[in-house]
Amino acid sequence: MHDTSKWPQETDIQSRYMTMDRLGLVPEQLDFYQQLLSCTDADGSQDRQRLALRYREEGCGRARFIADPAALPLPLAGCVAWRVTLQAMPGEMSRDALLAHVHLQLGQSLDTFLASASWRTAQADIWQSALALLVMHVPLPGDEALLVRLTDVLRVGYFLAALAGGAGGLADHDRRKALLGAMLVPPQEIVWPGQ
Repeated sequence: MHDTSKWPQETDIQSRYMTMDRLGLVPEQLDFYQQLLSCTDADGSQDRQRLALRYREEGCGRARFIADPAALPLPLAGCVAWRVTLQAMPGEMSRDALLAHVHLQLGQSLDTFLASASWRTAQADIWQSALALLVMHVPLPGDEALLVRLTDVLRVGYFLAALAGGAGGLADHDRRKALLGAMLVPPQEIVWPGQ
């Protein structure tokens, strides 16, 4: 008989994956994503690539392509570096200590930041930019590095949302590290249609 008491809870496993739902994104508000969903014919893959290239150049409705997370307004511009700092914070940290650190970095309360139009718009644009990179069969030079940086910004937002939601276990270094290293999972219907 195996001792299952040390196995991760299902929610712990799920929290290691950033899906559109877990990020709190509303599909109907994602213009580029909605266009990708319309590519259902035999040439859907090529159509998705054409849409991705056009999105990069022109945007799509309300959505704009984020070519450089460092060009985002503060505090978003610092999220890639901040993720490294958050991941490196050693040992146990109380929720209050984490909230104080976050407040200092954001220059505002965590709830105010997460509710702001600037974060919600940036998060949607960043996620859709990452999605555009993922549908490209032949990435352009620098795309892989850009995808990593975009994902890092999403990871910080994912961690902050978990902290604001009172997620248990964030005092634990390994739990913080897992959230800040969560894998971006694109919608199956976009990257693996017909499966």
